[in-house]
Amino acid sequence: MFFNGLSVSLIGVEGISGSQIAIVAVLGALGALMLIRTQRRLADGGPSPRAYAREQMGRLREERVVHDQMVEVAAEVQQVAREMSAQLDGKFIKLEKTLRDADERIQTLEAMIRRAEGKPKVDLTVSDESKPTLRTFTKADREANRARIFELADAGGSRAHIAAKLHVPAAEVDLVLSVRRMKEQAAATANS
Repeated sequence: MFFNGLSVSLIGVEGISGSQIAIVAVLGALGALMLIRTQRRLADGGPSPRAYAREQMGRLREERVVHDQMVEVAAEVQQVAREMSAQLDGKFIKLEKTLRDADERIQTLEAMIRRAEGKPKVDLTVSDESKPTLRTFTKADREANRARIFELADAGGSRAHIAAKLHVPAAEVDLVLSVRRMKEQAAATANS
């Protein structure tokens, strides 16, 4: 009671409770501590509140600049990705068209091969004068060529050697020798 009465008489205001005075005293003490702390910071060479605020604003500006740069870089990356995607799409379209053209050419060649079966072969040979000459192979020519291929193969000639010597494609040499092997196997199977 004494404390309560003393405080009321010191302040000169009646109707204030002791707890209210205690709260005001604690707030006053906190304010004094904050004031002392600020003064010490200034005395120690620490930043003043105003300098600290300026420093924080500078940092915020730097962060904003970095953020803006990051946004620009992200936009550029997206643009490059869109351009690369468009280029890839264009390349795929060209590739698909090229494949369709190749398929059409293959079909055309297959049709030409089917029509040409049974007709005499034509040999285009380029002479030293670079003028093509046409030579038609007859059935007798083909038989003589086969016999010569057999003869050179039986003598141990390689596919490349036989093709070069007879001026025929190596694939033709392979075909002729394969047909002969198949005929020989069929004859051996029939005799067994």
